[in-house]
Order: sequence, then C-alpha cells, then structure tokens
Amino acid sequence: MPALNYSISIEATPKQVWHHLLDDAGYRDWTTPFHPGSYYEGSWEEGASIRFLGPEGGGMIARIAENRLYEHVSIRHLGTIMNGVEDFSGDWADAFENYTLVPTVTGTRVDVALLKMPDNFVDFMDRTWPLALQRLKQRCEQRQPVTPFLWFNDNAEAAVTHYVSVFPESQIGKVLRYGKAGPGAEGSVMTMAFSLRGMQFTALNGGPYYSFTGAISFVIHCDTQAEVDHYWDKLGDGGTLHACGWLTDKFGITWQIVPRQLVELLDTGDAAQSQRVMQAMMQMVKLDIAGLEAAACAVR
Repeated sequence: MPALNYSISIEATPKQVWHHLLDDAGYRDWTTPFHPGSYYEGSWEEGASIRFLGPEGGGMIARIAENRLYEHVSIRHLGTIMNGVEDFSGDWADAFENYTLVPTVTGTRVDVALLKMPDNFVDFMDRTWPLALQRLKQRCEQRQPVTPFLWFNDNAEAAVTHYVSVFPESQIGKVLRYGKAGPGAEGSVMTMAFSLRGMQFTALNGGPYYSFTGAISFVIHCDTQAEVDHYWDKLGDGGTLHACGWLTDKFGITWQIVPRQLVELLDTGDAAQSQRVMQAMMQMVKLDIAGLEAAACAVR
C-alpha cells in the first residue's frame, strides 16, 4: 500500500482555497474527475463522521482525524458503502487522505498525501488527482464575473483605505485619477480597484448625486465570535448599529456581520429550534454565537 503525493500552486489565499476545497459547492465541482456528482454528508470538524458519496449512493465512510483551520485536514477512511451496505473490513479501512495548505509568495501550495491506499487504486489516483487539483486551481483563480461598484462623493480613498485595514488578505489595486477634462479635480482619485478577502470591488468619487442606503448590504460570514467582534467594532466605529447583526459604517455602507453558526442552527429541519434561534437573534444587536447556541439547545 504505497504513499501517493500530489501538489499544485494556486494564486489565492489559504483561506480562499480552503473554502473552495471543503465547502459543498466547491467540493462537488473539483471532485468531478473522480466521479461526476460526488458530494459529502457530515462535517469537517475534527472527530466528526463524514460520508463521501456518489449519485447512486455508494461511497466511503470516514472520520476527520485532524482539522487545523486554513492549514491542514486529515481524513481517516473507515470503510465503504455498496448498495446501502456499510463494509468496515475492506482494503480502505485505515487509509488516510491529507490536505495541507502552505502559504507562498504568490498564494498557496496545496499538498495532498494519500497513505495506505489500496494497490488497485494507484493508477486511478495518478490519473484523477492531477485533474482534480487543476480543477480546484481554476475554480480558485477564476475572475469574479460581477464586481460591486461603489459611488462615493469625494472620500472613496479614505473608505477604501479603511476597509483594506479592517479585512485581512485585502489590497488596493489600480487607481485612476481625474485629468484636466474632469469632472473631478485634476489629480484627484476617480476610481480605485480593491479586494476584500479575495472579493473584487471598485470605488468611484462621483460627486454628491447618489448616496448609499440599507437596501443593499454586504454580508460578512464569520467562523468565530472573535471575527464577529472584530468586524463589528472596526466597521461600526463612527457609524450606526442596528439590530440582528446589521450596521451602517461611517461612509454610509451597510454590513451584516453573520456567524456561520446562525445559518447552521436555523437549517436543521427542527422547526421548534429554528423558532427559538430566530427569537434569540431578534433580541440581539451584535450577534452572539453562545447565545444562539444556548437558544438552540433550550427545552421549552
């Protein structure tokens, strides 16, 4: 049972690659070379059970042996599923599938190590893993097809500088300035391209003709309470705080600071739990993960 290793370099941050690698939509896409229609059931949390399945229902049973966020995930295979029957005695028992994300100057190197793979799968893995990693690379590096375009009066540069300081893995891109033809003052900023955690935006100094409203907002998906607190404090400073995790910053843009746990707790199929979580959320200004989880577990 040989050890197999595959690697690819991707021009995207480890966090971006991580989400494309493990989120449902991304996983369904990059695993197509192995089996079109592949998907998973379960959780990537350390110690959790997970099932890797094909459209006909067969597949693999596994457990997450290790999970270091945005760095490494180790899958310990336990057995197979055939025609709805679980088999823990075959060659796949105790095989490991490890993904490691290594930051590089230009992005991320993805290293895949397969340990104790059955011998009769070596040729299949050698054919399909390079194709799967190439598909992951294309997905991570694809150009954003729609870009939000933000109209400011004359403070686009201040706003962009602030946002880039708040969001990790963010940067200012191309800056265009007004010339003699105007309509802005010669040499002043006309447009600024910038990215926040990999999402592309453009800011314009267009004058006082339009202003932002809360009818359009940007949702920030957070993994931890520390992330919620960070964005709430930084973006809310000098702005207006609203209920249910909404705020309008000092430049007039509205944000929703949402922990991923909220969606998970609302989407369990348990109507009573969803109602309790929703009621708890409606009483909050900044969203509190512990409070939402306590509401989900409460028995009334």
